Amino acid sequence: MRSHGESSGANDGFVHQALMYGSDQEFMDLALPLIEEGLSANQPTLVAVQDRHIENLRAALGGTPEGLTLHPLEDFSETSARTRDKFARWAAEQTAGGERVHVMGEPPWALAHDAQVRDWARHEAVLNIVFADLPVTFVCPYDARALPEDVLAHARGTHPEVVDGEGVSPSDAYEDPLDFCRRLDSAIHPEHGEVALELEFGLEDLPAVRRAVGSLAEERG
Repeated sequence: MRSHGESSGANDGFVHQALMYGSDQEFMDLALPLIEEGLSANQPTLVAVQDRHIENLRAALGGTPEGLTLHPLEDFSETSARTRDKFARWAAEQTAGGERVHVMGEPPWALAHDAQVRDWARHEAVLNIVFADLPVTFVCPYDARALPEDVLAHARGTHPEVVDGEGVSPSDAYEDPLDFCRRLDSAIHPEHGEVALELEFGLEDLPAVRRAVGSLAEERG
C-alpha cells in the first residue's frame, strides 16, 4: 500500500486508477485531495463526474480555481468513442509542453443495457492504449452503492491501480487491454435468424448502407 504521490514522477507516463466510493462524502474524501494535488502542482485538471459531485467540489474549492475544468457527467458524456476523443483531445492540447495533467472521468453506466455496459467497460480498457506513455493521471470514480459486482469487477480488470479508503494499491485483477476486450466479446452469444438484407459495399458506399439499414429498421418497427 502506498500514497498517491508515490505512483509516478511528473512525466512518467500514464497512470490509470479506479476510485471506489461508497457515499458522497467518501467521494469527496478521496477525490478532493487528488484534484488539489494536481492544482497545487499547477497541472491542468479536467473533471467530468455526476452533477451532485460537481456542486460539492465547487463548494469545497470555493468555486472553480484556475487550471480546473468541471463538467457535469450528464452534459459531457456522449458515446464512449466520442467521450474518449474529448478526453484525448484535451489531454493532447494540455500535454504539448510535456507537463503532467489530471483527468477524473466517471463512466455513465446504463445498467439496463448489457451492450452499453460492455461498451463502456471496453472504453475503460482502451484508455490504457490511447493514453499509453502520455503524462496523464486518469482517475475513474465508481459508485460501489449503485453499481453491481460485475461492473466493479470490470473496474478492477481495466485499471492497474485502485483508490479507496485504504489508499492506493495495485489491482490484482488487472488484465492486458486486448485480452480484456477479447474475453468480454467472447461472452456474447449472437442471435441467429433469417438474413434480412445482403449488400456488397466498400468505404465509398457507406452512406447507401446507412440508408438501407435505416429503411429496414423503420420497416421492422
